[in-house]
Formats: sequence, structure tokens, C-alpha cells
Amino acid sequence: MRAPIGPRRLPRRKFQNSGFALIEAVVGMLIFSIGVLGLVALLGTMIRVQGASTFRAEASALSGELIGNMWADSATNRLAYASGGTACTYTPCAQWIQKVSKNLPKGSAAVVIDAATGVT
Repeated sequence: MRAPIGPRRLPRRKFQNSGFALIEAVVGMLIFSIGVLGLVALLGTMIRVQGASTFRAEASALSGELIGNMWADSATNRLAYASGGTACTYTPCAQWIQKVSKNLPKGSAAVVIDAATGVT
């Protein structure tokens, strides 16, 4: 009898590395998820720092506004701006302190002026 003509069938062998692609996929997903978590943490930090930066810029603008008001006011009224921790009774100063408390979280301000030199 002759052997049939056509492809020969080899006996099946069990491969030692079966399932390796599945392990690679799981490790790849693990690395990807760690990267995504790192990006989320970075985004949270950026938002927190940006908020703090915004408040610092607002505080700087408010202090510049007060100095501008004091320069524009007459020299005799400059000592009226001094609050020293108490409520300021001079109207421009009181309005400025209200603006500080409204625009900044836990905003409070005190204006201290050296009476001898007039320096704020």
C-alpha cells in the first residue's frame, strides 16, 4: 500500500509556553493603569497648586490696590489707614478690608504704619 499523497500530519505536541500572550496582556494593562493613576495624581496636584497660586496673585493685587489708594490719598490721611489688628474706621480702609475678606479664603488683613517714618 502506498502512503496517501498530501500533507503529512505531525503528531500534536503540547507547547511549554501556552498562555504567555495572556500574561503579557495582563502585565501591559497593569503598567498602563499605573501610568493612568500617576497622571490623575499629577492632575490633582496641578489643580491644587493652581488654586493656591490664584489666591497669592489675588492677595498681591489687593495689596497693590491698597498702596495705590494710600498714595492717591492725601498725606494727612495716611495714618488713618492703620488698623493694627482692630477694625479700620477710615472708609477706604474698611472697604479694602471687606474686599480682602470677600475675595480670599479666610481673608483677613491689618494695616500697620510706622508713625515716625510713614512706611506701611
